[in-house]
Amino acid sequence: MIRVSLEEAVAGQKVARAVTTPTGTVLLQAGEVLTDEVIAGLKRKGVDHLVVEGDDRHAVRSVSEQLADLDVRFAGLEDHPLMMELKDLVAQQIAQGASGGNR
Repeated sequence: MIRVSLEEAVAGQKVARAVTTPTGTVLLQAGEVLTDEVIAGLKRKGVDHLVVEGDDRHAVRSVSEQLADLDVRFAGLEDHPLMMELKDLVAQQIAQGASGGNR
């Protein structure tokens, strides 16, 4: 399974996990195949990402993509100092990995 932004999604991909609203309303069932019209409709509904079938073990993601993903994962935790410290440590690891740094 691969988590992709709607900008990266393409017609023909199969949805691996149901796409839901924050209140739990299902917009798209797992197993459905994306079309251009479906992608446009999800964008209009404010959907940012979805999970499609595939294998991303060999995908290369840019540092900015990794850091953006980190921001999403820690969103809403700004008032939790330990979580922000953890986020900073992970961001440092991402940056070190990009520069070839070692521990």
